[in-house]
Amino acid sequence: VGRCSIYRCRPSRSCAIQKFGGQMVFSMCEWGWEDPWTWAESMANQWRITLDIYPQWMRVLEILDTNTQLSQYAGPGHWNDPDMVEVGVNGTLFNDPSLPATWLTEEQSKSHFSLWSIFASPLILGNDIRNMPDWVYSIISAKSVLAVNQDPLGKQATLLTEQKKGRMIGGYCLFGSCVHTQVFNKTMVDNNFAILLFNRAHIFEQDKGHFHEEDISVTWASLGLHEEQSVQVTDLWSEKIVGVYTRKYVGKSIPANGVQFLQFKLI
Repeated sequence: VGRCSIYRCRPSRSCAIQKFGGQMVFSMCEWGWEDPWTWAESMANQWRITLDIYPQWMRVLEILDTNTQLSQYAGPGHWNDPDMVEVGVNGTLFNDPSLPATWLTEEQSKSHFSLWSIFASPLILGNDIRNMPDWVYSIISAKSVLAVNQDPLGKQATLLTEQKKGRMIGGYCLFGSCVHTQVFNKTMVDNNFAILLFNRAHIFEQDKGHFHEEDISVTWASLGLHEEQSVQVTDLWSEKIVGVYTRKYVGKSIPANGVQFLQFKLI
């Protein structure tokens, strides 16, 4: 449903779907102009929160920053929609065919999919599934990552901590070395947590030399846990148990634009 007709047709379409009686998702799009997260829950299952996505790292981060502010509005049956998954998409800037081509690297694609998953976003694939390389298929079919997205509790991730160092404007490092890391937390069923350690780093290719691998930590205190609580940490991409920890966990050498996606299980 586009913006021009949204106020005219949204109640009637919503009622028609409810009367249908079967399972159907009502996805609403007015590109976030009228703050649909504040009023659309009663009539739609998901609503777009921004203008369109395209496969460029800066655009992914722009949408992420909008969605980070909207966690309180999402839950079972009503979701913030940050637009399609751009893993394996070869596109152009602003989706304009007259502008330069753009795409996400494999590292950026893995981070993008991790972010959309922990934010309980609708995972609508934008790539051509008839013809995709193995690395694209391995990302979009990662079972443990998808399980976080589909967790029955239906929580959207929240920003737990953020660290910035250096001279940056709009994510661009002016000179020297810069740091920009974030930790996201999603509460899951059985009092488990999904934790995403994210090294945002550069937004432009020419900016790459100013950012480096980073160690990113999360403390039990930030999660509201007792320091002596034992937590089993599992890497969701490798599906391997990393170890059992108390007090804090430190993700080592996370690459620029990269993530470490973890499950914290209380034991």
